[in-house]
Amino acid sequence: MSDRWRQPYLLLVELSWWRFLALVTGLYLLINLLFAGLYLLDPAGIGGSDDLPVSLRAFFLSVETLATIGYGSLYPDSLWVHLVTTGEAITGLILVALITGLAFARFARTPQSVEFAEQARIEAQEGRECLVIRLHNSRPNTLFDVRVRVFWQPHDGDRQLRPLPLLTPDGLPMLDDLRLLHPLEDGGPLAGHDRDPAAGGGELLVSFSGMDATLERPIHLVHRYPARAIVRAGPATP
Repeated sequence: MSDRWRQPYLLLVELSWWRFLALVTGLYLLINLLFAGLYLLDPAGIGGSDDLPVSLRAFFLSVETLATIGYGSLYPDSLWVHLVTTGEAITGLILVALITGLAFARFARTPQSVEFAEQARIEAQEGRECLVIRLHNSRPNTLFDVRVRVFWQPHDGDRQLRPLPLLTPDGLPMLDDLRLLHPLEDGGPLAGHDRDPAAGGGELLVSFSGMDATLERPIHLVHRYPARAIVRAGPATP
């Protein structure tokens, strides 16, 4: 988690919408409270209506300055308050630019539409034993130039990714479902796992890329299957 805080842009883009909005609201209130405290260093410099307590006048002057509203009922009336409003105006410009950019980046993200089956299965396909991974496109559109790579990462010392060749060709369009087949042949990374898929541990990594035909944007996904999520559909082929 500490490493994620070193990349605030990625963290803010990946946050759920309700957390993002809660964070923006909290930051907005905090900034206004900080500037209200600066205004209160010279409460006589806050001109305008005297109907409100001075603390509320300082807060609402901050809100109107930060949002560049400027109703005129509250205004700076001393050099100190003028200086603080100048600093707050600059802060407001930067804050609006940052939040607008983050909101646009979040809206511009390609919607996640590719769903992976909960389990990878070992079953007989095309006359031989195969590892089968099923994908589903949940949106009523086409993904084209689909390319998928599957890797096995054993839980041994080097944890090196070992590619699993697929019978599914690259570049296929994906309308709704896609089935990936990896034949369990002798000498392959999973050759020793055909009887007990979870033997020895490890995990499957599925790398997916394609182009959304509606939005004309690339899609890149990585999905992991732990060894326990690899199950046998039926008795092994003799």
